[in-house]
Amino acid sequence: MSTKPGNDATDTRIVNPAPVADLELGSALRSNPQDFGATQKLAQSGLNRSDATTQQFDGQHGAPVIVDGGAVCLDANKNGKNDVVSTVIKDGKLVREKMECKPDMVVAYDDKGQAHRFPDNPITKLPVDFSSIPDWRLKQVNGQADGLISKYKDGVTPDGKKDGKISFNDISNIMKDIGKMEHLTETEKCRLWSQVRNKLGGVSILDKDEKEEMIDSWHGVGDVGHALITMDDGYHGNFLINKTPAEATKAIQAHEDGTDDTKRGLIGEAKFQGALLLLGINKGDIYASEGQLRALRELRSKGTFSAYAEEWTRQFVRTDRDQYGNPR
Repeated sequence: MSTKPGNDATDTRIVNPAPVADLELGSALRSNPQDFGATQKLAQSGLNRSDATTQQFDGQHGAPVIVDGGAVCLDANKNGKNDVVSTVIKDGKLVREKMECKPDMVVAYDDKGQAHRFPDNPITKLPVDFSSIPDWRLKQVNGQADGLISKYKDGVTPDGKKDGKISFNDISNIMKDIGKMEHLTETEKCRLWSQVRNKLGGVSILDKDEKEEMIDSWHGVGDVGHALITMDDGYHGNFLINKTPAEATKAIQAHEDGTDDTKRGLIGEAKFQGALLLLGINKGDIYASEGQLRALRELRSKGTFSAYAEEWTRQFVRTDRDQYGNPR
């Protein structure tokens, strides 16, 4: 510490002590250049040799693998590149390149047959941002919705009657089918499910295999708006999911008891207050919204639509009923 002459104020400076020990160590290491060079070469050779100098630190399991945000980079051939380790072919075309370092690359083909590669990044925040999907690709993704619905809607029931309905088991299976689609990125999977949800507005829904506590207490199967949502529905996937669980629960309660700022119009508000007085709070909607948020949190936490599908199934689908509501 030092003070400026003729100045009452103290000018405090921190002076590092001379690194005597460091200087002595550096001098000792370099006192014999041949030994020093040999040590460097031996240490560097440890990167590629089984009898490496670093082996004693790595132990029997070998050198550590660096993990960053869930992505593992092996660089197996140590060429410093992110190589393709395997591929997925669909309908005779390459649709996915599985990479040494995540993310994988999804390969899609535009109307002219030109290949485009899209990184299959995990979902890390909600609502899901679909703006990165080009229009031509969006058309391809959305175009798969009808086929998924028809797969489970068409056909006959066990008693030989025409089916024509989508059950909660069917919805679970649609979600799981989407989760397995290796020709789509996770963002595209969320977009495809959202399109399926939009299309389900024109399909009869069977709720005989839906968990009873999740069924709308006022309208029954006529209103599945809290059980089935798009990934950017403006309420669950945008507003509630970005609150803490406690804040979300409070907001759900306020929405269902009418104390929030929902704008319903004069007639809508009169109907709501009448139903609230006659039927009480819609507990089914409360439970369904909570279940929906649990599934969305899994999507954001694990980054995959499959995680959403699995948790949604646990929350909404009865295990003691088949897709027609019959006991298993």
